[in-house]
Amino acid sequence: MSTLIDTPFPQTFTLYYHRLEEKKWNLESFTKVGTFRTVRDYLVVSEGLGLNAFSDGMFFLFRDPIPPLWENFNNVYGGCYSFKSPKASAGQAFDAYAIAFMLGQTTYNPSNKINGISISPKAVHNSIKHNIIKIWNSSFKDFNDPKDLRELHPDVTHEGVVYTRSPDKKM
Repeated sequence: MSTLIDTPFPQTFTLYYHRLEEKKWNLESFTKVGTFRTVRDYLVVSEGLGLNAFSDGMFFLFRDPIPPLWENFNNVYGGCYSFKSPKASAGQAFDAYAIAFMLGQTTYNPSNKINGISISPKAVHNSIKHNIIKIWNSSFKDFNDPKDLRELHPDVTHEGVVYTRSPDKKM
């Protein structure tokens, strides 16, 4: 009998890594870390990397075949729910949202299509103090209320979530 951890997702998801020092932002500047068909597939890679890897680097988990580029046609009419997480717990927060994303449980409204999630460190005086985690959706017109994002980790409160439309980003 298959458990939830081994139940195949309706589609695959890919985890990408982007070097902090890399200035280019195109698909070639990302490294594919793994592609997942089940929660177990993700957990094997996540545990292999260690939760600290998530808080020390820039990682992007996206629904295939959507790339982790906000100007892509799948993302450009959407936006991001963003929140700050202390470095010590950012890996756990990313992990919780990654699993919820793949299971379709990131938001309260199931029609709010989530394309991906990302985590990036923010340094103060060359030392990483916190991370910004972003949940990328496909439609800012229909879904832009921070209260639609589930509070899946103690670092996340609706008051601390900011929604930014992709068209508002500078090219």
